[in-house]
Amino acid sequence: MTDWRKIEIGTYIDIENMEQIGENIFECWIKSEKGSYVFENTQRKYNIKIGYQLCKYLINCSSREFAIKGIILYSKDGQIIEQGNLNIMEVEWTQIPPDSLVNNILDIVTGKISYTDLQNENNLMNPHGSFWLSVIIGFIITLILGIFIWRIKVDPFFTLTTIAYTIHPLFRYKFNYKEMKLKHNLLRRFIIMGLTMHCLFMFGFYTNTTTYNNIYQNFVTNIQEGRYYCTKIAKYNDPPPLSCIINYIENNRYDESKYKMLNKLKNIEQECHKYYSTSEYTNCIGKNLQNFDNK
Repeated sequence: MTDWRKIEIGTYIDIENMEQIGENIFECWIKSEKGSYVFENTQRKYNIKIGYQLCKYLINCSSREFAIKGIILYSKDGQIIEQGNLNIMEVEWTQIPPDSLVNNILDIVTGKISYTDLQNENNLMNPHGSFWLSVIIGFIITLILGIFIWRIKVDPFFTLTTIAYTIHPLFRYKFNYKEMKLKHNLLRRFIIMGLTMHCLFMFGFYTNTTTYNNIYQNFVTNIQEGRYYCTKIAKYNDPPPLSCIINYIENNRYDESKYKMLNKLKNIEQECHKYYSTSEYTNCIGKNLQNFDNK
């Protein structure tokens, strides 16, 4: 009687007939079908078409070595194509490489991992694939929500990150909600990531607002200083020509960040130049400077 259990794609272990034949040596049968590396390698190596193959593995738990004691090749209709067996004194022992099929067999034999744990792991989607799939679906959902919610259009990254993080376990567990909910709570993931993104957004908003206000206040201060210079030192009437204030600011800049709004001042001058009369030009300049003073 056999009990074949899947341990990776196209590969099964007979846990019913797994037995200990020495102090630290176990014997087990491994079945390989289409899709497994062992199956494909056998067909390529011997240039034959087979239905499946059975290999009898010997596992030395103390030295972490393995050997193949026997192999049987079957056709697609279940007929034996070829078989061979060695006694334990004739086998060639090889060190077990990490992250390999034989390493999984060793872990099952020694009880390091249970068959159920390994089976659940094999049923998961590739982490890279599930990550990018959740990002793509999150992007699509963000686009749709952006049609109806203006705020999402302004900062789509925060919404995309929250959605992708929330739905990622669904893709990782291939929409097996029953298995997924044992380890993940989607509502909790949504709340945690939503609050995190909100805090990051508010921090960035506060930092940008503070920086802008500091730059603006420094700029207004320099306008006032330039206005004082042009009226008291350069002896222009108040309000003085805007070109005088612009020249004052440009010639006395110490911190480049204070003058990011200088172009606005130049635009005001160009706008006020459309008035032909001196009084209208003066009123235009005075009004705009007054607006700077009051903000």
